[in-house]
Amino acid sequence: MCYGGMKKNKTRVFISRTLDQDSPFLQLLQNQNYEVIGQSLIAFEGVSFSQWPDCDWLFFYSANAAYFFDLGLQALGQPWPGKQKLAAMGQGTAKWLLDHHHPVDFVGMGKPADTAKAFLQVAKGQRVLFPRARFSKRSIQQLLGDQIEGIDLIVYHNAPKKELSIPLVDILVFTSPMNVQAYFQHYPKSEKQQIISIGATTTAALSTVGLSIAAEAEIATVQSLAKAVLALGAR
Repeated sequence: MCYGGMKKNKTRVFISRTLDQDSPFLQLLQNQNYEVIGQSLIAFEGVSFSQWPDCDWLFFYSANAAYFFDLGLQALGQPWPGKQKLAAMGQGTAKWLLDHHHPVDFVGMGKPADTAKAFLQVAKGQRVLFPRARFSKRSIQQLLGDQIEGIDLIVYHNAPKKELSIPLVDILVFTSPMNVQAYFQHYPKSEKQQIISIGATTTAALSTVGLSIAAEAEIATVQSLAKAVLALGAR
C-alpha cells in the first residue's frame, strides 16, 4: 500500500497496546516483514482501597485490573489472597497472574457471552469480587445478573490520553472500545486503512463511530490478532 506516491517496503500496523519485545504480536508480524507500532491510547492511574470484601472468587477483566489490585494490596501491607479462586477474562490476564505466581482456576475465552456462560458453570450462586476499572463495561456482571453475587471494587481509573503521536499506517488494530474512542478523537480514518477488532464490544464501538472492520479476532488474544493481520495480507 502506498501513500503520497511513495512505495513502502513494509506494511505498517498499529495496535492500541504497548508491546513487550517478546510479544507474540510483534514477533509474528516482524518475522513476516511488517512494521509494528504498539501504543496504548489510554492513561491508567491506580485507585486506592482500604479494604475488600470476603468472596469465593476474584474475577479479573484484564491484566491491568490484576496489576492495580496487587498494588493496592501492597499499599495496605496485605498478602495476595490465598483462599479465593481466581478467574481471568482471557489468556492475557491469566498469563499475568501465572507470571506473578498466582494459580488460575478459570480462564475465559475473552468474549463476554461465552466467558459468562462457562464461568456460570463453576461459580453459580457464589460471591464474586470484580476488581475493575472505573469505566469498565462490567460485561460479565451484567450477563450473569443475579445468578452470582457480584461485588465491585474499583482499583484503577482509565481515560483516553489527551495527546497522541501516531504515524499513518496501513492497518489499525483496536483492543478496546476506549482505545477506539481515543484514536478517532485525534485522527480520521484513511480510505486505504483496514481495521481489525479484538472482539464484539470493540467492533460495536467502531460501528458507533460509523466504521466497519476488515476482520475480528477469533479469540481475544494478541496471537489471534496477529493471525488476522496476516490473513488480510494473504487476500
